[in-house]
Amino acid sequence: MTVNDIKRIIQQLPELPAMPNVVAIALDVMKDPKASVKKLCDVISNDQAITTEILKVVNSAYYGLPQQISTINQATALLGFNKVRNLILSCAVKPMLMSHGGKTLWEHSIKTAIGADLIGKSLGRSDADECFVFGLLHDVGKIVFELYNKSAVQEVDRLVTFGADRSAAEKMMFGFDHSEAGDELITKWRLPKMIRSCVKYHHKPHLSDSPVL
Repeated sequence: MTVNDIKRIIQQLPELPAMPNVVAIALDVMKDPKASVKKLCDVISNDQAITTEILKVVNSAYYGLPQQISTINQATALLGFNKVRNLILSCAVKPMLMSHGGKTLWEHSIKTAIGADLIGKSLGRSDADECFVFGLLHDVGKIVFELYNKSAVQEVDRLVTFGADRSAAEKMMFGFDHSEAGDELITKWRLPKMIRSCVKYHHKPHLSDSPVL
């Protein structure tokens, strides 16, 4: 199956979620070294649902902050650009993964994100926070299969329980695997090239331009 075939299938899925505009705009803002905290906060504040979710997470036991955070400005000042970017993406992606992949896919994604972040930091990488994003989105292509043909997904899962390689089983059932589907989905969402590369090659990192990441 060609890339155009995968694109055609993705375009024909009416329920396929769109990445909220706030995510793409916020990522663009954070690429600019001259961008101010205020500019980022203004962008985030335009999406009430994501704003509410970020504040809920920031005030959770995970961060253990000594005071209640009530505004995005406070959250960004305390956590910094990179952590807030990760929260924006997490809050945007969670409903998609939960709705179309269920709790299992969401938990796997967030655990991978945290694990990737820890590994990046243990290696002393300056871009360790980026690793969180790559881990969070690595399996996002699986929601394409869930929307396209759930019974085929169940057959893939059955084959995997008997020892089959998941990518090979997906290619047998769909003609492409979740890495290829994720690559096209990230492209459709207009997310950065490095995220696309990590999603596309997470099972074959040696083929990536950045195999370490």
